[in-house]
Amino acid sequence: MLINGGKEPPIDIKASGHFDRGVDSLGTAILKYNGNKLGIAIWNGLGRTPGEIIVAGTRGHIRVLRPMHHPRDIIVHRVVEDGSHLLDDKTETTRYHFPFPVENLLARRFNFSGSIAFVHEITAVQEDIIQRKTSSDTYPPRASMIVGGILDEIRKQVGIKYVF
Repeated sequence: MLINGGKEPPIDIKASGHFDRGVDSLGTAILKYNGNKLGIAIWNGLGRTPGEIIVAGTRGHIRVLRPMHHPRDIIVHRVVEDGSHLLDDKTETTRYHFPFPVENLLARRFNFSGSIAFVHEITAVQEDIIQRKTSSDTYPPRASMIVGGILDEIRKQVGIKYVF
C-alpha cells in the first residue's frame, strides 16, 4: 500500500490481529496518508474470502480478481458522469485479461502454479544484475524501506514476533 509511487510514507498506522502459535491468522491494518488518503489491508486465513484487491478513488475503482497474488484479470470501473449521489454515478466498466507469459514446462518448475506470474520481477532483477546496477529504477530502495517500515510497525502492533 504505497501512495504516490512509494515516495510518501504513512503518517499513522493502526493494526490489530490475531497471532497464535506462530501464525498471523487474521488481521487488519489502516494506513493514513496526507491528503485524506487511506490504505486498508485485511488478511484472513481462517475463513473464505473473495481473494480480491480493490483500489478505490474519487473517479472509480479497480478490482484485481482472484487469485490476487497472481491475477490474470482486472476490472476497471471508471466514473464517466457524476450523479447527484455517489450511487447515481454512471460508470464505464472495462475488463482486462493478462495471460501468464509462459504456460509450458517452465511453469512446472515452480513450487506453486501461480509463481510464473513473478517472471516479470525476476526478469527485471536479472537485467539489473547484468547491467551491474546496485538498485532498481523500477522499485527504488526508498520504496523498499518504506514497505519494510510499514510491515515492521504492523507486526509490532499485532504482536508478531518471529524467532529470526
